[in-house]
Amino acid sequence: MKFSGWDAVVVTGIAKEQVMVVIDATAGEVRLETAPGEAVDSHVLAEQLTRMFGRTPNDFENVSVVSSGTGAEHALMAA
Repeated sequence: MKFSGWDAVVVTGIAKEQVMVVIDATAGEVRLETAPGEAVDSHVLAEQLTRMFGRTPNDFENVSVVSSGTGAEHALMAA
């Protein structure tokens, strides 16, 4: 996140659907997007999202993914 130019991001509330926080350093923005219907296992999802957001295979190293996996379904907060 720091390499994208952001020190912190605070997200509050409860989404009605599965969402993901996208920090786009190229566009200089943070946005919420509807999560794609991809894998629920966080290690598989990380690979899928890396390929989804990397523009070229050489760009994959510039994509970082943090996933909470199914454990977040019952969590009240995360850090």
